[in-house]
Order: sequence, then C-alpha cells, then structure tokens
Amino acid sequence: FICDSLEIFKESVASLQFLIDKKLKNFTDKLFLSGVDSIDELINSDIESLLSVNEIGEKIAESILNYFQDSTNISIVKKLKNAGLIFSIQEKKEPPPNSLSDKKILVTGTFESSREELKDKILHLGGTVSSSISKNVDLIISGENPGPIKIEKANELGLKIISEKDFYKMIQT
Repeated sequence: FICDSLEIFKESVASLQFLIDKKLKNFTDKLFLSGVDSIDELINSDIESLLSVNEIGEKIAESILNYFQDSTNISIVKKLKNAGLIFSIQEKKEPPPNSLSDKKILVTGTFESSREELKDKILHLGGTVSSSISKNVDLIISGENPGPIKIEKANELGLKIISEKDFYKMIQT
C-alpha cells in the first residue's frame, strides 16, 4: 500500500505541482468562497460558472476545463481520492466576525502592509477583491498615491473611500 501510494504521489507531482503554490491556495480559497465545495464540482464546471468566480478570467477558466478534460488528470485525481486524499470542504465555516461577506472591495495605492496582506485579509473575511472600479464596488481602500482616475471615478459613482487604517479599525469592531 505504501509503495502504491508513493507511486501515485510520484505520478501526481508533475501534473499537480501547482497545489503547493501560494497563488493556487488563493485561487482555491476564491473557488471555495464562491461555492465550489469539491473537486467533483470543479471537474463538472462549465465556462460560465468558472467565469463567475471573482478574478478568474477566460484563460484560467479554459485552462481548468482543459485540465479536467484530460483523462490522465482525471485518473490521477481518482487515484489520489482512492488513496485517501480529500478534495472537498468537510464542514462549512461560519463567516468570521466582522465579515465582509458579499462585499466587493477595490484596493488602490501603496500601503504600510503589503497589498497581498490586505487582499488576503479581505478574502479571509469573505469579501472579494475587485481589480477595476464600477458601481458594483462596495468599498475602496486607498493608500498613498492612489490611481487618480480610480479615485475620480469612485467620487463620480459616490463610492465609499477609506484609508488602510480605517479599514483595519472597521474590521476590528
């Protein structure tokens, strides 16, 4: 059994090496926050459902679809599942306190903490990070030297703009 498991692992590392990449962790967090609860749901997804996940564009959606259309990759997933790997959320978590659930937040400018830390915090609290300004954005966190066009458009749309410091105060209360 151990030899079989090691062989499965060796076969899988080449095609699943991205699982250890931080970018994929963020990607899978987004998928799970958007309601994809298992790899089976991901395997059975269509282009429209993948495109509905924030920050997943056409190229990534097509890449996912192509990956799971390859019978070799499906076989690897089945072998890993048979070996005991769990590819699903076992228990739904309650939204954290001070949840940003259903909030679309735009981050612009430079910050005391890193932009990635700020985005991770937003995602952790159930929010989504927008890369462009629109009437669908609920909040803008503006740091030093924000994009002037973004701020101008935000003002035109009447969107709420807060500082990084105010954001951290907001999520602590």
